[in-house]
Amino acid sequence: MAQLPRLDNLTLFLAIWIGVFLASTWLALAFWAYRDCRRRSTSQAAPILASLVSLLFPFLGVLLYLLLRPPHSRDHSIPPSPPPLLCPGCAAPVKESWMVCPGCHTRLKKPCHECGRLMELSWHICPYCAAPVPGMHIENLTLEEALAPLPRIEEESAPPEE
Repeated sequence: MAQLPRLDNLTLFLAIWIGVFLASTWLALAFWAYRDCRRRSTSQAAPILASLVSLLFPFLGVLLYLLLRPPHSRDHSIPPSPPPLLCPGCAAPVKESWMVCPGCHTRLKKPCHECGRLMELSWHICPYCAAPVPGMHIENLTLEEALAPLPRIEEESAPPEE
């Protein structure tokens, strides 16, 4: 009768560690398949099926999943577009660089008196050059004054004739 070769301690130690490494890699791949499928699919059953295939067929199951996995969902591939800017006076679409709405003449932005760049109407200091708006005393400004809306610019009318 043939005898099995006797394993010494080093060979046994290496065999155990290789087995632990392969088993942990197998489980990690099954877990990865579950998480990847859950991120890509809206189905409840698909991630469970992907992880079961990966567990039942070690290493080959993950390769099968890679061939059959769903594409990225639309939510992850296309970033949402920002909502269009609307005029507060007439709700018409306006551009970021416009000072006045061409439809209703509502003032949208104001130029800085120092650098000329456009500022929001509620700003009391230019964020680009740090120049305060003329006539504004920022240190004495109350919260109500800072949050108060500025009046609309109406069409200029001709001076009354005498």
